[in-house]
Amino acid sequence: MTVSGKTLTHILSAYAGRGVLLDTNVLLVYLVGLANPGMIGVLKRTEAYSLDDHRMLRSLVGRFRRLIVTPHVLAELTNLAPSVEDRRVRYFFAHVVRVVGASREVHTEKGVLLNNPALPRFGFADLSVVEAARTIGCLVVTDDFKAAGLLRTSGCAVLNLNHLRGFSWGA
Repeated sequence: MTVSGKTLTHILSAYAGRGVLLDTNVLLVYLVGLANPGMIGVLKRTEAYSLDDHRMLRSLVGRFRRLIVTPHVLAELTNLAPSVEDRRVRYFFAHVVRVVGASREVHTEKGVLLNNPALPRFGFADLSVVEAARTIGCLVVTDDFKAAGLLRTSGCAVLNLNHLRGFSWGA
C-alpha cells in the first residue's frame, strides 16, 4: 500500500500525541544515525538503509510527543547492535541510553504473547509491538511487510518505511 502526501499528513497529525513505535530494524537505523550517521550502510545490519532513511526517521520521530519501546524490541536491538568493543560502540550505547531513557516503555504480560496463535510465525518482538500499539493506540513504523500486515489486520496504525521514501520531510 502506497501512502499519499495527504494521507501521510493526516496519519501523522492523528497520532502525534499518542507516540510512535519503531520496530527493531528501524529503531537501529535511527539510533545508529544519531550516534554516527556515517555508519549507516556500513554496519552489517544497516546495509539496506541510507543516510536519507535516517534523516527521514529523525524528522518523523520529531513529529511525535514520545517514542514508544517494548522490552522485546530492546532485547532484539541489543542483539543486532554493533558488537565491537571500541569508542564508536560506547558512543552508540550512550545514544541508546539517552533516547530509550526518554521513551515510554509498554510491557505485555508473557501470557498474552504465549497464548497468541501467531507466536510461531511472528515471534515475541513483533507480537509485543502489536500489543503495545493496541494498548496505547500509537503509530508503528516498520519495514517488515509481514509484520505490517499483522499490525493492519490487528487494527493497528502502521506505516511501512519503504512507502515513506521519496516524501519531503524537511528538517
